Amino acid sequence: MVPGLFDVRHHFEIDLLGDDRSRPRQFEQFSGVLVPFMRGVLRDTQAAFELANKAIKQRAESLPEDRGNNIADGVQ
Repeated sequence: MVPGLFDVRHHFEIDLLGDDRSRPRQFEQFSGVLVPFMRGVLRDTQAAFELANKAIKQRAESLPEDRGNNIADGVQ
């Protein structure tokens, strides 16, 4: 890869909301000289992230409420 052509910065954050609730968030930042020419690909990428987010949400909500796991305490 050549830096500056099409660069992507992707990161995740988890907001602890209290009452055993959390909100995962992900961010993408695209930069580089090819970005203006990649709009279609970027729209497809956004749609894929949204589908992944929905799947993660459905999976998390389908788990039993208390599985004895507390990731916040480092125990998985």
